[in-house]
Amino acid sequence: MSTKVQKKWFVVGGVAISVAVSVMAVNAWYIREDSPVVHPGSDSTVIGNAGQYTAASLADVLESVSAEKGGEPESFLVSSGSLIAFFPDHVSAHTLATGRKKWSVDLPGGSVGAALSPPAEGSSDGGDQRLIISYRQSSLFSEENRYMVLDAESGKLSEDSPTPAGVRRVIGATKGSVVFLGESDGQVTGRSLSSASETWEASLPSECTYKDYESETWKPVSDTDTIVLPYECGGVDGLAAFNEEGGEEWKYQVEDLDDLDVRQVDQNDVARSESDPISTVIDEGGGVFLDIQSGQSFTPSPWGGVAHLEKMVESPVGEVESNAETIIIGSRREIDFRGTLESANRLLEMGDVQESDFDPGLLMSIDGDSRLALAPGEVEREKKVPAASYVDDVIDSLKVKSQNL
Repeated sequence: MSTKVQKKWFVVGGVAISVAVSVMAVNAWYIREDSPVVHPGSDSTVIGNAGQYTAASLADVLESVSAEKGGEPESFLVSSGSLIAFFPDHVSAHTLATGRKKWSVDLPGGSVGAALSPPAEGSSDGGDQRLIISYRQSSLFSEENRYMVLDAESGKLSEDSPTPAGVRRVIGATKGSVVFLGESDGQVTGRSLSSASETWEASLPSECTYKDYESETWKPVSDTDTIVLPYECGGVDGLAAFNEEGGEEWKYQVEDLDDLDVRQVDQNDVARSESDPISTVIDEGGGVFLDIQSGQSFTPSPWGGVAHLEKMVESPVGEVESNAETIIIGSRREIDFRGTLESANRLLEMGDVQESDFDPGLLMSIDGDSRLALAPGEVEREKKVPAASYVDDVIDSLKVKSQNL
């Protein structure tokens, strides 16, 4: 890979700075008159051309944003087509295709937590993703914990409310709710993104705690209706998955959470960037793959379905489950798609398969090079056949090739 992101920023967790701001008495579920103001983007330097979202484009956008702001963001999140950068006093969103600034919002006290609601599986337009930011707002006599909900694409502010009583900060989001870490180490709280009601609360037994990891050590994992959190309980470590009603879906025990690297695969991954779980786990010798819905481990496609493929490209399943140090979690469909496209492109680059082994309609020209798509979203942007059919055709081509080994 020719271009890599040099910093590893995965989870938002900025330091809160107290400032004197007048706070009005408000109804919790109405946007206040002094709510943070979202500014449309108009002053950002536009780079590149609209097209694929790659590791190079992500690095270019980060470089452009850092140069414009006079310093690197403290952290960032990637939504469908946007890089959302967090600075000590504001948040800004930039397109991954061109680097143009879409919107920004001032946060004098900084953020203390943030999460993106997951995109609908199979969708890459990001039109329904929301960004939730928790922050502290101080006045002369008091400090209030609050959170805001914005449309990730437009920056439109739909809510600015006090956080529920007894919680610390935002740690994740499902499609319909924002999830907060409770002040009690064994408690999490979910609140609806569409109404004022608290939707659910989940607690572990008294001797158990949720791990509140910082920075790169832990990144909450969620999809449309499941969130996965780390816990320890009487010397036993593991991962626990909950649905949007607070019901426990599954648990997965591990040897030591402190040594565990948990990665999520979803539609927002920028292929071959340093934060891309699929290319990283192949490069680093493998891990364990878990289906987020069932908690079951599996061998991803195409290794699980193409005979003799390991003769050409090593399987990413390279660790014994009981002492795995890397766990990849996500929709099995998304992991299978990404695993197939990444492995097929590697085989093309290494010369183990040729362009002629694939239907010409599957290939695309990127920066003068001919390759397959790296992600389902790229298939859609290039107006190819539906992603599922595209990936099936790639697998069929690999099967034909492997039969001749």
